[in-house]
Amino acid sequence: TWKGSLEPELFRARGMLQRASKFSEEDTARLITCVQIAARKAPKLLLCEPKSVALAVAQAASLRIFPNTPVNHAYLIPYGKECQFQISYPGLIVLAKRTGLVSVAKATAVYAADFFELEEGTNPKITHRPALRNRGGDKDIIGAYGLVQYKDGSTQFRWMNRDDLDKRRAMSKGADGADSPWNKWFKEMCEAKALKYTLRQCDMSNEDGERLMIAVNNDDRQEAGEPIDVSYIEGAEDLAPATAAPKGLAE
Repeated sequence: TWKGSLEPELFRARGMLQRASKFSEEDTARLITCVQIAARKAPKLLLCEPKSVALAVAQAASLRIFPNTPVNHAYLIPYGKECQFQISYPGLIVLAKRTGLVSVAKATAVYAADFFELEEGTNPKITHRPALRNRGGDKDIIGAYGLVQYKDGSTQFRWMNRDDLDKRRAMSKGADGADSPWNKWFKEMCEAKALKYTLRQCDMSNEDGERLMIAVNNDDRQEAGEPIDVSYIEGAEDLAPATAAPKGLAE
């Protein structure tokens, strides 16, 4: 059962969600069902401001992604009274391929025990041979790289060393909190950061590509507690907070 005013807020936002996603009524209903399921699994969502939940769902709708499903493309995550929409590493891959410009999008964490060579210049390349045993844990990750291959066969990659990743973790709102994805899935967060960093350098000059770039930027903005851009979603500005969310996970 729903508690508080989540249900009426989402009901009021139903038209906006359908316009943002171009979903059928059936798929829009499925999107709202995803919120119900997410709230049952994470009751803290029921303590979030209803408008912040509706805004997070609107972001999912604009990308035509269903959050908190077994495919793990995106999540609705409660931070105190604020609900945030977060794209996962698999979700980034799906969105990159959906542009029709990309055939491969991936990122890989590199451990100290791996063989790793990076060349820049006129013939840039990466050679990475992961150690098959005794790679270690999160503390042994020395960096991560993202790789994008376009449909024409050309490739683009970007490397992020551990210092760069740690800086991004330090900028993340509530990075040390028990619910922080940095604490739960450090390797995956490193890979997601590396893939986002790479995607920013790519030519994504079509509608789906532009939506992907907005989503990538918003993901970093809200992680740092900064206002996100919802101007591309008709009606969503009424749901956005007037100021940035405070840093740190609320108790």
